[in-house]
Amino acid sequence: MAKIRSVQAYPLAYPEPHYKGIERYITLARVESEDGLVGWGECISQFREASLATKVILEQGFAPLLVGDNALDTERLWRKMLDHAWWYGPEGIAAFAVSAVDMALWDLKGKVLGVPVSRALGGQLHDRVVAMASFIFDMEDVDWTLGEFRWLCEQGEGGHPADTRRCWNYCRNPAGVADHLHQAALPVSRRWQNTLAVGG
Repeated sequence: MAKIRSVQAYPLAYPEPHYKGIERYITLARVESEDGLVGWGECISQFREASLATKVILEQGFAPLLVGDNALDTERLWRKMLDHAWWYGPEGIAAFAVSAVDMALWDLKGKVLGVPVSRALGGQLHDRVVAMASFIFDMEDVDWTLGEFRWLCEQGEGGHPADTRRCWNYCRNPAGVADHLHQAALPVSRRWQNTLAVGG
């Protein structure tokens, strides 16, 4: 058994590189076992107040539940956190805290067992995975958005060759961006209208 000695949270601010350097927050979770091994996890908590609330839930809500428990029981501990958060809702900020601790527990489990986390999760499925670039689509500053698209395309990002081609087409044809957004938004707005019509 690998007993949990401590659970700590670290809210961190950073300039969002994909959205004009606007300040964003993540919260790191640190879970330490009694034998000194440490697992790290993180969640995107987005704003300062959400990061501080995530820290409170993690350290004052979940830590007392987990300290002294077996760090290898990741599934049971995940359920224990969700059960605890039931009264105030396991979504939103509580979900941030759960995901950060869960990730830290899996990291710790891999270290205790001496195996990659992929093996602890059941085995590696792929030799490689495709990385996908992402950024905020700023509807009020389409020129900036096009610049981001252009930069990603120049870096060879796009996730899939079809996405890269589409990206280049947007860069060459700014009107195509608006047209694409309009086409993408139509099915969503129709779904909402149908839902409201059925419910109304």
